[in-house]
Amino acid sequence: MTEISKRMKLILIINSIIAFIYGFLYLIIPEILADLNDSPHFDPHFWRLWGGLCMVLGIFGLLMIKRAEWEGMKILWEFVIIWLIMIVIINLMTMFTIHRSAVNFASELFDIIVIAALIVVDTYFYLQEGQ
Repeated sequence: MTEISKRMKLILIINSIIAFIYGFLYLIIPEILADLNDSPHFDPHFWRLWGGLCMVLGIFGLLMIKRAEWEGMKILWEFVIIWLIMIVIINLMTMFTIHRSAVNFASELFDIIVIAALIVVDTYFYLQEGQ
């Protein structure tokens, strides 16, 4: 089995940190986050589910670092990239279909930029690691 590179481990750490940050915001303090970003809709159940999913992805990132075998983590890495692409598509669709305040629009735009950057970096390292 091929062990993953140090660069891939670093990218996994970055992905996990970002997932834990979003997980904390949506799972632990969704009411505060909704007030900060002036959310047009607030459903604490949905927000906590989203936060839980982000936490799970962060945990998977840490598990991938621990296992450190490319063949064992390749399918999960593909899942993460596809999931991120779907999230950007959904965010773009809702960005223009839901009436938002300027603060919420900026918050959503920031999320899209962060996720798009993760897609680019994750795909690049996925292709590099696969060779």
